[in-house]
Amino acid sequence: MVACVGLLLAFSLAGPVNAVTTSPYLRVSPTVGPVGAKLTISGTGLPPNANLLLKWSSANTTWNVGVIGPVTGSSVPEVLGVNNVAWEESLGSVVTNATGSFSQTVAAPVDNCGQHIIEVIAAGAKTAVAQAAFTLLPSFHFSPSSGPAGTPVTVFATGMGAKLYASAYHVLFDNEYLGYMTGIGTRGSGNFTFYVTGVVGQHTISVYNGYPGPAYLNSQEGSATGSVTSWDPPLIPYHGQFNITASGSTAFAPQATVSRPTVTLPQATATSGPRMTVTPNVAPVGTVVNVTGLGFPPNAVTPLSWATHIGSHVSGFNSTTKPLRNVTTSAAGSFSFTMKVPYDLGGPHNITAAAVAPNGNATLYIERTASISATQGAEGSQIVVSMFGLGWTYQDNIAAVDYDNSFIGYVCGFNTNGNITLYLTVTGQPGYHTIDLYPSNYLGPTAPLTPSIAVYRYPILTTLDSPTLLPSFHFSFLITGANTTSLGATTGTPTGTFFSATTVTSTTTSVSTATSVSTATSVSTATSVSTATSVSTATSVSTTTATSTTTAISTAVQTTSTVPMWAYAAMMVLMMAGLGMGYVVKRRPSFAK
Repeated sequence: MVACVGLLLAFSLAGPVNAVTTSPYLRVSPTVGPVGAKLTISGTGLPPNANLLLKWSSANTTWNVGVIGPVTGSSVPEVLGVNNVAWEESLGSVVTNATGSFSQTVAAPVDNCGQHIIEVIAAGAKTAVAQAAFTLLPSFHFSPSSGPAGTPVTVFATGMGAKLYASAYHVLFDNEYLGYMTGIGTRGSGNFTFYVTGVVGQHTISVYNGYPGPAYLNSQEGSATGSVTSWDPPLIPYHGQFNITASGSTAFAPQATVSRPTVTLPQATATSGPRMTVTPNVAPVGTVVNVTGLGFPPNAVTPLSWATHIGSHVSGFNSTTKPLRNVTTSAAGSFSFTMKVPYDLGGPHNITAAAVAPNGNATLYIERTASISATQGAEGSQIVVSMFGLGWTYQDNIAAVDYDNSFIGYVCGFNTNGNITLYLTVTGQPGYHTIDLYPSNYLGPTAPLTPSIAVYRYPILTTLDSPTLLPSFHFSFLITGANTTSLGATTGTPTGTFFSATTVTSTTTSVSTATSVSTATSVSTATSVSTATSVSTATSVSTTTATSTTTAISTAVQTTSTVPMWAYAAMMVLMMAGLGMGYVVKRRPSFAK
């Protein structure tokens, strides 16, 4: 007792006990939402009357396209995954009160979906005072919501992911697969435009997540790891209604448009010695470009070469150089000439000379173009869809094809120097129909064994975020009625004036010169292909391929349909034996009790 009294006396003499201090604490409400959601961020236990910063953790993400192993002439660039570089975005500053508290409302920034750390930190400090977490969700909407068949509808997305199972968002129109959206290099945001088709009435636009392959329809029952999903509109899975109205008396106006990302190439960096430039350095097949050279030996004949690839991913391929032309330099060691962009693979090509350093070569990027042979006709009519400038890598050697907003397959142009001839039979009721060509990844590493994020051989709708910046093309076709002629095998080539796509989004100036490419002659005959410079061998490649393919198919059919008589006799004996055995089995008495 005496000891207790002594302790109490000692504490009383020591003075009053200090109040318990509050630990720094940060809170965000709500904790889940889409881009633009209003977030209330509040803090307690912080330094009083202090200026502090709010930071949002994120990452700069880009497509990782490269080559596995040493680079050789047969190396193929492919999508290896996504590059992530951590960084922080500022959400503004706050000032705490005398008790070390604050409350501030901010909008959830544009970013990829998933969990993001919000922290409060003193200016110049490296360590956060307090942290809280917010989960960003994907969100979708479209506009307009009604109009006649052929109305352009733009689908907008924010909060798309950059991780394996939250990277692809599949779009369906009336439960038909249209294509998929990504937001890897655009901070989770993206949009694309398609043109509605169908009868008058309500139609459904749906968006699902899912990787790899098509839409994952019951993602609410899937694993939550690696994917962010919400089942509350307007988040994902998303469903919206579009009302197709009567078209009235408006006459059919053919549509041919292209959504083309702007491609920029670095110019030659050499400032002395032999060096070349080409202007414009981004252009489609058939465009006239100017090639100039400086710093070469004076009054000398200089051979120039054209770098490309030959072969295919099926038969094998390699990089090669072909003679372009010989030029004679001036007394000052310069030259200049014009040439048409040859019929060759899309993508970058170097114009080289023996004496030029690698940073002095001229680089010409061949753009992709497309056209169709007719814009209206009877149901069952066959039209030709022509493309130039498909490439050789897994990211640009094919194009995915949609008919009436439904994915039907793909075309490949590597084996034919980037040239495509698609014979397509139009089907459906009289009225408006669509043909769309989208970029697509042909092949690459297979997930989940690798960190690759790519859906192979499906339409990429968000062209501004494709691993290789490639355009998408849209064409409309009017079916005027039923075809009264036989729909048997077609032996001829459809003719007519080809209808070229015109640019509807930002692009390089040189794209507008694509008109000269899309004439009926240049597509329907091989002659104009061979009139390109000595670089182009598309004519011989295309003709040989078509001939050998036809022969192979014809031979295979004849071989399989020719059966020796002894084989027929053997089949008859086996058939009779089988029937007899069946009869015996059927008549066998049952011993079941």
